[in-house]
Amino acid sequence: MKDGKRSIIVDTSRCTGCGRCVSACSSRLITLDTIGSRKVAWVKFPERCSLCGRCITECPIGAMAEYPPKAAPQ
Repeated sequence: MKDGKRSIIVDTSRCTGCGRCVSACSSRLITLDTIGSRKVAWVKFPERCSLCGRCITECPIGAMAEYPPKAAPQ
């Protein structure tokens, strides 16, 4: 993200379009869209995301992640 801000990203190559992240997002920032013949999730307004992590937790295959990744504790 610009300005060093964190955001939620979707790995569309892994996303199955199950919609669990859509249901988990209380801010309603995630939607499903069709790419080719597949439904995939995407974050409509990443700048409005509170980074609560519910979508990441709810994704059964790990297609959602924070970006840039958090640094590992030292």
